Amino acid sequence: MKPQVFPHAEEKRALRRHRIYNDITELIGDTPMVRLNRIIPPTSDRTACAKLEFFNPVGSIKDRTAYGMITGAIRDRDLGPETTCVEPTSGNTGVALSVFLNLMGFKKPIITAGEQIPAGKKALLTLTTKAMDLAPDDACPRFPGEGAIASAFGYKNRKDHFVPYQYGNPHNPEIHYQTTGPEIWEQTGGKITHFVCGVGTGGTITGVGRFLKEKNPRVKIISVEPSEKSHEFYGLRNTEYTMKPDVYDESLVDEKLLIDSDDAYRTLVELITMEGIVAGPSSGMTVYGMKVLERRGEKGLFVAIVADEFFRYANEILPKLQKYL
Repeated sequence: MKPQVFPHAEEKRALRRHRIYNDITELIGDTPMVRLNRIIPPTSDRTACAKLEFFNPVGSIKDRTAYGMITGAIRDRDLGPETTCVEPTSGNTGVALSVFLNLMGFKKPIITAGEQIPAGKKALLTLTTKAMDLAPDDACPRFPGEGAIASAFGYKNRKDHFVPYQYGNPHNPEIHYQTTGPEIWEQTGGKITHFVCGVGTGGTITGVGRFLKEKNPRVKIISVEPSEKSHEFYGLRNTEYTMKPDVYDESLVDEKLLIDSDDAYRTLVELITMEGIVAGPSSGMTVYGMKVLERRGEKGLFVAIVADEFFRYANEILPKLQKYL
């Protein structure tokens, strides 16, 4: 008898053997969690884990957000067959929103984004949107860098246009309260002690944080933000220098860590080369947040969000990573 090359293959097949999914929306959520074994070696009193959100069908944690906003808009009667959605996005929400709207038979959306949107995301949006409105950062004088938001609001009062607006849409944190939070709680057997997450819209950390705090008020919610005012961690923000999103409930956060680009990029290279987790740049920041906890001697079960995968950023980020090889 030949040895099993993949010992868990039969178990995995058994789970899916009698299942043909109706469409890709049924694949949203239930993403895997893996233990980090080399970057933060497990000890008797400390384990660090990564929740791999690039296993969502369109490739990022924003699949949850986009689907939650679409289904919420349908329930709220904001979205119908003649409606065109207009959404400001750094890319992942726009990609997922466009794919799901196409799939569900709605009109192709208009996406407003900053001029520096990565090429991989721009390519996907070209295929799936009605138009991309690339806004200069100074289009929003009050909050430099928020030009995409200013551009989207220009459509708000047009007939048959709807702006889901992930930064202020309650369905954004709600989908994480209903799905991401419970998954993390179940996957850790309720033993999670620290949750580490970036802040973009604030939806993930708010929804997950609220759920975990309800389950166990002692769970520490740790936000990570770029320390620099100007940075290239797409989808993350430093809330001292930018607009604070309406959906972000900062009262849930026990500690904010400001992470330097060098530390995040170095950790991203380690994540890819040592753990085999081919993650996007924001994940270098969240995993480095767990390294900070380790160095301080914190104990428990840490979980960090790995929001998306590397390939959407490859052209832009590879030159920055080569110095850490």
